[in-house]
Amino acid sequence: MSSYIIKKEHFFSYLKHLAEKFEVHVPVKSEGITLFALYQENLELDFGSHPRLSAKAFFLPQREVMLQYGSTGISQEEQAAADTKKLLFGVKPCDARAIEINARLLADDSGQANVQDVYFKKRVDTTIMVVYGCDQPGTACFCSSTGGGAFERTGLDALITDIGDELLITLFEDRPKSQKLINKDLMEVASGESLEVADRIAEGAEMKMSSMPGLVKPEAKETGLFDLALWEETAVRCVNCGICTYLCPTCTCFDMLDELSEGCTTQSRCWDSCMFALFTMHASGHNPRPGRKERLRHRFMHKLSYFPDRYDGVVGCVGCGRCVIYCPVNIDIREISRLMAKVGG
Repeated sequence: MSSYIIKKEHFFSYLKHLAEKFEVHVPVKSEGITLFALYQENLELDFGSHPRLSAKAFFLPQREVMLQYGSTGISQEEQAAADTKKLLFGVKPCDARAIEINARLLADDSGQANVQDVYFKKRVDTTIMVVYGCDQPGTACFCSSTGGGAFERTGLDALITDIGDELLITLFEDRPKSQKLINKDLMEVASGESLEVADRIAEGAEMKMSSMPGLVKPEAKETGLFDLALWEETAVRCVNCGICTYLCPTCTCFDMLDELSEGCTTQSRCWDSCMFALFTMHASGHNPRPGRKERLRHRFMHKLSYFPDRYDGVVGCVGCGRCVIYCPVNIDIREISRLMAKVGG
């Protein structure tokens, strides 16, 4: 691990330098909404807010072409191969950790699931993620209760800490891609004093997080959680809009579409949601999750029970708070987790 200082007066020169080597994406505020956009000069950068869409969209695009076939044969779209030299600057720690969690499903190297999504894996291998630490966690943030933290280092190549007039950038030796971020003309080796300031800022952020409502991991067995009255009571409010899944950085469900145009069929995959009625509809017409109660129950059971049981206690949530903020009927995963935990208490 090595740390460098970039003076804020040199920050835009540094971004310009990176943009000469990479396709740099940064969080930009436009019309009150923060989203990732391709870096250009004179943009209103916003490193303090969570982008509405997480970094997941770069690794598992909302829609991507997989292959095309017609009278001339089949051509597989190597979309992932083209996604090289991409740099995400200003990712939040929770979103970087989410990519690591998604990799357990989509790019498992352990042999447990024997699954390799070559498109997702190629993007992970060729994308550099620079995380901007959360010195001011949001009111709906609860990452520290899911195994993460405001300055969590899982899944990232470099960590930025705002220490006043300077930015401290920490590079990790076990992530070789991070060495491509060094610019000796604009950076200098960090002093011990700068490192101490950064440590105090990180500790202060964690203290703030500790006083905020968090997630509680249920200890009850699945059989004890399945028939809770909680699901029916909560489903009365739920409108199955799917915004919680679309904005969630750890939701990876997709659908396959075949579209015919001018004698050529294009097969693509696009985001889907377990909150939609057609998600589990069988060709026979049977639907094992026919109502809002069953779909809502599955979402929370997957995040808080099924996923931890399969992956060594890791919950399928990183505490970014997007589902809490944007749910139109104020369903809160933290409250759901507390009610589930009472069963085992």
